[in-house]
Amino acid sequence: MKKFTALILILLLILGVNPVFADSAEGYSENFDNGEIGEISIKNTGFYQTDFVGGIGAKSETDKSLALKRPETKEQSGSSIYTEMSLSLYKKYFKFELNFMPLTDDFSHVMFASNSHTPSSPKIYCSDDGYGAEYALNRGKWNKIVFVCENPSVDKTSQTYSAKVDVFVNGNQICNGQTFKFKKNSVGATTVFLRFAMFGKDKTENGAAVYPEFTVYLDDVDIKRYDEYPEIPLPENEPELDITFEGASARANLKNAVMVLAGYGADGALLSAEIAENDGNASLELKGEYASAKVFLFNSFESLTPIAMLGKKRMPTVACWGDSLTEGQGSSDFRNGGTKSYPGVLKTLTGYDVRNMGSAGETAMSIAARQGAVNALLEKDVTIPSDCTEVEIEFKGYNDDGTYAGTLTPRNKKDWNPCVINGVDGELSFKVDTTKNPRVLIWAKFKRKTPGEAVYAPKGTKIFMPNNIKINENADINVIFTGTNGVWNAEDKSGEDYADDLVILIRKMLAKTKNPDKYIIIGLTTRARDDWKITDAKMREAFGEHIVFPRDRIATTEVLTDNGITPTEQDIADIAVGRVPTSLRLAVNDVHYTDVGYAEIAKLVYAKMIELGYCE
Repeated sequence: MKKFTALILILLLILGVNPVFADSAEGYSENFDNGEIGEISIKNTGFYQTDFVGGIGAKSETDKSLALKRPETKEQSGSSIYTEMSLSLYKKYFKFELNFMPLTDDFSHVMFASNSHTPSSPKIYCSDDGYGAEYALNRGKWNKIVFVCENPSVDKTSQTYSAKVDVFVNGNQICNGQTFKFKKNSVGATTVFLRFAMFGKDKTENGAAVYPEFTVYLDDVDIKRYDEYPEIPLPENEPELDITFEGASARANLKNAVMVLAGYGADGALLSAEIAENDGNASLELKGEYASAKVFLFNSFESLTPIAMLGKKRMPTVACWGDSLTEGQGSSDFRNGGTKSYPGVLKTLTGYDVRNMGSAGETAMSIAARQGAVNALLEKDVTIPSDCTEVEIEFKGYNDDGTYAGTLTPRNKKDWNPCVINGVDGELSFKVDTTKNPRVLIWAKFKRKTPGEAVYAPKGTKIFMPNNIKINENADINVIFTGTNGVWNAEDKSGEDYADDLVILIRKMLAKTKNPDKYIIIGLTTRARDDWKITDAKMREAFGEHIVFPRDRIATTEVLTDNGITPTEQDIADIAVGRVPTSLRLAVNDVHYTDVGYAEIAKLVYAKMIELGYCE
């Protein structure tokens, strides 16, 4: 039955008959994080409950699937199921929040109450039960419920405590400043108890009450104290969907739900689809190139009631090639997310699929080899052993016509791996003498990924870097920021002195791209302006409107004041000679930038992309 229904669903997608969603902006996911539960105790006071976090018989305090089931007899449970929480009065506010999903039809409502049961908050029902109020819960979806209690004063001489209470459901305030009277556990105590109660729909059979079982899900239970009024969070109900030239992927947390990931061509026709049914974190992946993708969420295979839909078009891919100034060395999240590097900021500005292809310390020749403009060829014959032991190799850079291009000095394993030598998959390791200019490759070794037959690789065999080549072949736009560490061409000449060599190398890189006319070049930014005078002129002549010179912006007092930075004497001295001010660099003699410096470079590239019509 399930497979048959799934086939019908896929057929509907193929025909373009997509389900109608009441609010396509809503999705379905959850963020598991129960780390704050231990801050305040959650306990069971004897009422029957199972698998509830902190309750008697709970699996664990950080259980991720919290199914609460109401027993069928009043003797077991009373008229409701609730959890009682001990709340400290030491700060002005305390907040109780949770993600709450009513699932079965026998569920009725929830409410908050003091430990004496009165007073209580309004009853919070489900919208499909005919309660069309703005605070209605959505059955089968996550709802964010928040209870905030203000502590204006604490009377230590009384056993009761009066406080103002606000209650929010999915961002809507349903209870504003209602007075709650709590009973303290003793005179002079500084804690009170709050009850979060869940009710089922009571039924009768032959005049007798029947208390049916109902199921709800709870997660992200969070209880904290605050000095100021806390922020009120909204429900997180969005599935995640990514689409790049490699394919499409989707993630969601499913509770009795079905996820469908569909990939479409440029004409809107369905090319492929995958289906998942799960009660936990689920992910789907489609390999291949798609113009757009959609993720559909349904409550079950049987009914296919729509929960959410999210669609995305494949955005253009931007490859940013360079050294440490591209990788983002000096930024606050260097090699830990990379959102503060200039490619990371550019991704935020454009919404495009921006790939950071920077590798710290590399020369322009080595960058070109990673990109594919220069071929890394073996200098000597080598036999790759059958087992996974390392074998030493030698390689240098050559042009497509076989002429020698220059020395290659890889600096970071992550940027040269994986690699392939004569059909054998493996990885490179190497050691470089960084005390010399040009850098000297002391040794390089190759280690195959899996055992196999020994393979002979003669001199001149190419070292392929498939991941790098794939990105270069598929990038719609290329940004090149190279030359800071020198060119080091066939005669080991530095780009500092031989600007023509740098121009030639960049042109080789552009010739290897998918769109050779769709590119941006970033001019050199280190040292004083006059140090790169010849190079800047040659680059401007060669690349015209496609080049940006960051120094024109970031070597000014305006960039400092615009970012709330007061120029220092050193900054003023730097700017006077056309050098990027020290306040935007890690130190006086450092070439790497702060978050502000990288953000300004990203803004310049973004403005150039708009100017050239690469984005709006």
